[in-house]
Amino acid sequence: MGGCRISFEPGEREVVVPEGTDLFSAAIAAGVRLYSSCASEGVCGRCRVIIRQGKVATEPTGRLTNEERRAGYVLACRTTVQGEVQVEVPPESRMEWEQILTEEAKIT
Repeated sequence: MGGCRISFEPGEREVVVPEGTDLFSAAIAAGVRLYSSCASEGVCGRCRVIIRQGKVATEPTGRLTNEERRAGYVLACRTTVQGEVQVEVPPESRMEWEQILTEEAKIT
């Protein structure tokens, strides 16, 4: 297996991963944070991204409409790369401003 260059927009993030790597793992490696409440099991549908160019293999899912599939949407956790790929991360899939609380919140 060879290395595949994956570019994520917006943000112009790139990473080279082995062929067969899922897009969710590639996003993590590139520092791109995607929503996922199902631990990449493919059941929440929140890690949807758009393939703008390149070859991928994706599993069928009921989490995407036929219209979304035609527009290039896939679930990042259920899609593997098979070459150089350009990915657009739509706003609803980006985790940008979330903050994890590490201490108990105090309400006064």
